[in-house]
Amino acid sequence: MELISNYKKHFIIYETIAGLIFGSLITIWSINQPDGMDLYSLIKPSLQTIYSTIATIASSVLGFIITAITIILGLTQLPSLKIIRESKYYPMLYSVLFCTIKALGMTTLFSIIGLIINNNQALNQDIFYAIVIGSSISTIQIARSFWILEKIVYIGIRQKIN
Repeated sequence: MELISNYKKHFIIYETIAGLIFGSLITIWSINQPDGMDLYSLIKPSLQTIYSTIATIASSVLGFIITAITIILGLTQLPSLKIIRESKYYPMLYSVLFCTIKALGMTTLFSIIGLIINNNQALNQDIFYAIVIGSSISTIQIARSFWILEKIVYIGIRQKIN
């Protein structure tokens, strides 16, 4: 029970650590594969495409989350969403969204750096695995942000029906 209670209080930290551990495990597993069979070597011919795709997706979702914050700020001023604004979890809502912004910003930045230094073998491999870890963290944060947005929509719908 104490573990669940502790998780509920500090879920952002736990979920970020989970993403970090997952990305690190993928990295460690990949680095320990035989020469030429590691993840980096297998996708090396497509790195430019992969980096640009990750940068595009991460920056698009980043823009979506920033827009969502703006919309939430405006909508929570409506009387029907007063329940959200007055909730003790209202500040946490923004904490989650800002953590997602940071994770997506980090992933986008690493992807752009990967595109720039694509010819430097040693640095590129480090950036690649930083992107793997950043993407793992971002994915968990995005899932939590979408969960929050879904809950807000349902609260809004329920308030509108009542």
